[in-house]
Amino acid sequence: MWRQIRYCYLAAIMLGALIASCITALAGEKFDLSISPIGIRTGERIVAFRFSIIGAGIVGMPRIPMGWSLTINNDASWAANISGSIQVGAAAFGREYLRDFLVLEAAPGPAQPLTLSGEIAVSDFKDDPVSGRQVQLGREQFKLIRSGH
Repeated sequence: MWRQIRYCYLAAIMLGALIASCITALAGEKFDLSISPIGIRTGERIVAFRFSIIGAGIVGMPRIPMGWSLTINNDASWAANISGSIQVGAAAFGREYLRDFLVLEAAPGPAQPLTLSGEIAVSDFKDDPVSGRQVQLGREQFKLIRSGH
C-alpha cells in the first residue's frame, strides 16, 4: 500500500511540474519574452539574430538597439518573425540585452501553446566579425512571463 501511495505522490509531483512549465496563452494575453542563450563563450557578443513565433504577434520591443538593422514580420496567420544584424561592430551586444526583449500578444481564439525558435550569431571580433558563429536556441532558452504592458 505504501508503494502505491508513494507512486501516486510521485506522479502528482511530476504532473504538477509539467503543468507549471507549460504556458498556454489565452486570446489577447500579453507576454514579455526573454531569451537566455547558452553556448556564448567569454568575449563573444551578439551580432545577429533570428526568432520565429507561432501563435502570437510581436506588439512591442522595449529597447530598440542602435546601430542595428531590424526586420519584423507579423503575419496575419499569427506567425511572427524578427531578425536583426549589426551595422557597425560597436553595436554588438551581450546576452543581458535579450532580457525582456519583446512583448508578444497571443492569437485570438481558443487557448494554445506558443511555439518559439531561433538562432543568434556571435563573434569575438578576432576572426570574422560580420558573420560570426551560429548558436541554435532550444525551447528552454525562451522564457515567457505574463506581461504588465
